[in-house]
Amino acid sequence: MQKYIVRINYIADSGQSKQLTRIAYGADKAKFLEMQLLDEIKNKKKMPIKKMTVQELFNEYKEIKKYELRKTTIIKVQRFFDCYILPTFKNYRIDKITVVDIQKWKISIEQKQLALSTKKEAFVSFSAMINYAVNMEYLHKNPLTKIGNFKETLNIKSKMNFYTPQEFKAFISTAKEISEEKERLKNDLSEWNYYVFFNIAFYTGLRKGEIHALKWSDIEEEY
Repeated sequence: MQKYIVRINYIADSGQSKQLTRIAYGADKAKFLEMQLLDEIKNKKKMPIKKMTVQELFNEYKEIKKYELRKTTIIKVQRFFDCYILPTFKNYRIDKITVVDIQKWKISIEQKQLALSTKKEAFVSFSAMINYAVNMEYLHKNPLTKIGNFKETLNIKSKMNFYTPQEFKAFISTAKEISEEKERLKNDLSEWNYYVFFNIAFYTGLRKGEIHALKWSDIEEEY
């Protein structure tokens, strides 16, 4: 009797591509097996997701990870959950956590003013547990993936400080006196660098890099 390989490709609820492969002997049995597999996949997708709280999921996840991770890593993960995740989500059902819930949680963590590395590790720990739930088919998808991990925030100063004309005159006058004294006592001209630099900056508005790049050829003779 002829041997047939029955292969079914499908997309799981998690979004991953999966494949079922079985062997049947005879064309009729192969067709029947194909129908069975398609029906199995269809029913599997209709299966209700598991109803459990985040705390219950974490207890199971931690027990499994005891055989995969070092003890120090388990202790670290436990600390992240105790400090940053369980206080918010302990009694949430895992199938009820929304993207909005995750966003609100991220905002609450940001307000704690933690180090960026700590926030990122907390997010990674949380997401790894939810991925475990997806792989176990307790959930269809991980809501944390839509939000993304914490990022470094940019602190932009809204106000810049400038010398007033009076402040600059006082500063540049002192710089000139120091330059003249150093030149007179030690024949050292280095202090004039500051005097020249700040005069150019104040009267032209050039930036530091632009001033350092100036050449004599940039200056027109009539000036």
